[in-house]
Amino acid sequence: MKKALKSLLLWLLSGMPLLAQTNSIKENLGPSVNTKEDQILPVFSLDGNTLYFSENATTGRYEIWFSQRNEAGTWAPKQKAEGLNPPTDGSKYVFAQVENDLLLVNGWFEQTDIGWVQSTGLSWYLPSQKRFVRLDIPTLRTQAKGRFVNAFLHRPTKMLLLSYAENERKDIYVCQPENPSAPWTELRWQMPERLPAPLNSEFDDTTPFLDNDGATLYFASNRPGGYGADDIYRSRRLGDSWTQWSVPENLGFRVNSNYSEIYYCIAPSRDFAYFVSYKHSYGSGDIFMLRADSTQSFPDIKPPPRDTQIDPLLPMQAVGESELEVAKYKANNLVFLIDRSGSMKGDNKLPLLKSSLKRLIGQLRDIDRLTLMSFADSAIVHFSLRGVTQKDSLYALIDSLAAAGETKANKGLELAYDYTVRNFVEDGNNEIILVTDGLFSLSTQDRQRINANRRIILSVVGLGNDGKALSNLRKLATGTKGSFIHIQNHETGTEALLEEVKSRSRR
Repeated sequence: MKKALKSLLLWLLSGMPLLAQTNSIKENLGPSVNTKEDQILPVFSLDGNTLYFSENATTGRYEIWFSQRNEAGTWAPKQKAEGLNPPTDGSKYVFAQVENDLLLVNGWFEQTDIGWVQSTGLSWYLPSQKRFVRLDIPTLRTQAKGRFVNAFLHRPTKMLLLSYAENERKDIYVCQPENPSAPWTELRWQMPERLPAPLNSEFDDTTPFLDNDGATLYFASNRPGGYGADDIYRSRRLGDSWTQWSVPENLGFRVNSNYSEIYYCIAPSRDFAYFVSYKHSYGSGDIFMLRADSTQSFPDIKPPPRDTQIDPLLPMQAVGESELEVAKYKANNLVFLIDRSGSMKGDNKLPLLKSSLKRLIGQLRDIDRLTLMSFADSAIVHFSLRGVTQKDSLYALIDSLAAAGETKANKGLELAYDYTVRNFVEDGNNEIILVTDGLFSLSTQDRQRINANRRIILSVVGLGNDGKALSNLRKLATGTKGSFIHIQNHETGTEALLEEVKSRSRR
């Protein structure tokens, strides 16, 4: 039996997809890329293995850095980009890599007898030659009035999207080449055309990113109705022209917060989206990543009033501040398996769980892993994260859980044990917490799985007032040496899960 379990563990650890790829919660890229300084404008190389971005230097201007993906699939410590930061007073940005030896950058650069000179505009940069070639866009310099011009180049169509402030607010423009079959550095550009409403608004609309289909546009805006100072939106081009657009949709709480989110882009591999957020950062703007498909559907969670928390009862907590002191409590590997079947409807069931679960999440530390999955007709993994800091996003995700469907607990238990084994923490608390109203039965296979993994604690949270169901749940918990917790109201339930984790992880 031990040999079989070891083989199973090795298989799970080597399996695909990776756990990080299941997450629907944004993750900070970490100190290899982000610092207390402002990091903005993530841009990928053609192969997706180099990430360019700009960082606010001590001089007060932005300089271009890059990080390369290592063999483990993570981002290596950043390096300053040689050649892309000539000694001028202006900030430097990369907007696109269009060929292996060709980048689109901001500014007109010229080396004179007295040194480098930078002015408003756009240039091509050839790394092998360390040479800049100007893009001549009619009227751009006079329209932008010397202000910063943000750009995005759509390689498949050779369309250039710009954003800048011609008057007091920033707008998004499209710029087409007159000779699209010419080499990149020889393209001649038409005058920029401002995109119409409802895409552009009476507020700032900026940092455009046009997806591969040439029709889906992501951008940042501070228009009313969002979560924070700037939110990421999505709009679709209607037809072949650039004059008709769908009403922009807010990407929701998985991306946006009550701070600012800007510079959204999708990696060439299509698995992750990257963007800049000013919440849960090391000091200013940081680059975050999120599964790209996490924004395909929008939970029915309306943005809160600006400058407030998603849940006012759960104020933001400083990172590292927790009742679970590391010296007193071991690392936790917690898997919450939540019954979201139709029988869980009602004020005395799912809503009670949400309050208790939020209270626990607020106390988790960098050494703790939390996996949230649910089951009804099928089992779903909502996220599996270690060292969660953006807890308000988790609160909003929990609020989006709704009860519907049948109760197929066997699918959930199979998935829960797989994840707990895969992330097993030696000398830690490895615990599955099953949350249900008890209206299901365990199969022989379920019981065999439980008996084969005795080092994993199976605790049960019972909801509702069905005496027979609660009795069965109590027997299940005590039979697996887990705890049985009956949450009946907000007053007694809010602390229940935190106290359970404390009791299991105490050193």
